[in-house]
Amino acid sequence: MNPSGGEGAEVVYALRDNSTLAGLIFDNIEKSGQVGYKYYQRRLPENPIQDYYFIHRDTKNLQPILIEYGYLDNENDAERINDNLLNYVEGVVEAVANYTNTPYQPLNSTNGQYYTVEKGDSLWNIAKRFGVLIQDLIDINNLANIDLQIGQQLLIPSDATPTIYTVQKGDSLWNIAKRYNTTVDKIKELNNLESNNLSINQQLQIPN
Repeated sequence: MNPSGGEGAEVVYALRDNSTLAGLIFDNIEKSGQVGYKYYQRRLPENPIQDYYFIHRDTKNLQPILIEYGYLDNENDAERINDNLLNYVEGVVEAVANYTNTPYQPLNSTNGQYYTVEKGDSLWNIAKRFGVLIQDLIDINNLANIDLQIGQQLLIPSDATPTIYTVQKGDSLWNIAKRYNTTVDKIKELNNLESNNLSINQQLQIPN
């Protein structure tokens, strides 16, 4: 946590690193509902070629990231963090998984897993993504209608836990299938793919 004088999350990365991972983390924290303040590098005033924080300065073989989820003296931050900290942390986990090309599966609850609604989502594409019925989503979340709000959390039935893989540069259906011990045809069938062409950041369901 930041001590005082501002609002929102900050992500600080080392001078020797680029901003890619920090930006992914920052974006995911924002998508999870927290105000994003900035992501940046900080220099030591008496020696500007060195990092300000020792956790960056003294970890030469690592890629350290310092995350401050909010400000201790800000009431808005305190309320959001009290209600949503687990979502912010899970957003960081997802960002690191995507950055390191590690398969990511959303956090499970005792009754299922939660999904945070993003821009462009509909009940139809969420149901398709998780392999469940639209009516099941409506029933388990007690939805009065099918309209969704960005940032809204939906409970996904517990039997719907596919692995979601985000396509990276250089991926093909063949190497993804090999990695998960499945077949190209099964991945295509599950995702309604008509060709073998993939796009970077495309999300694929992987057969369990």
